[in-house]
Amino acid sequence: MSNKKIIVEIVSADAINYESDILVLKYAQGLYGLDRAIVAIFEENGVFIHNNLPKAGEYFIAETTSGIVSPNVIFIGTPSLSRFGYKEIREFGRLAISSLFKLQLATEHISLTIHGAGYGLDEEEAFSS
Repeated sequence: MSNKKIIVEIVSADAINYESDILVLKYAQGLYGLDRAIVAIFEENGVFIHNNLPKAGEYFIAETTSGIVSPNVIFIGTPSLSRFGYKEIREFGRLAISSLFKLQLATEHISLTIHGAGYGLDEEEAFSS
């Protein structure tokens, strides 16, 4: 059994400019907020990833381009926002962590945003999920 600790921090920061090993994003079968901004940065740098974005239950990882501080980004495919509730947030978190484990990336610091508050879910319940 490992003695490693998991530390969770809530940081109010710009995720594009936040230093971590990997930025985890949801892809809710359309581009909305941060995921749209990240894809736009890729495209501004001549890297077109839109066709690689994952279906629900799948993931896509990419090395980032200039303009994004984290060296890697992983998009976790989720159902559309209209079907993305607390249960789906829990599944998103599980798939994000299990995907990183499968990829065997040297990852110590993961960053992601809180989901749900911007489209009607309770912020605390969404965070707990």
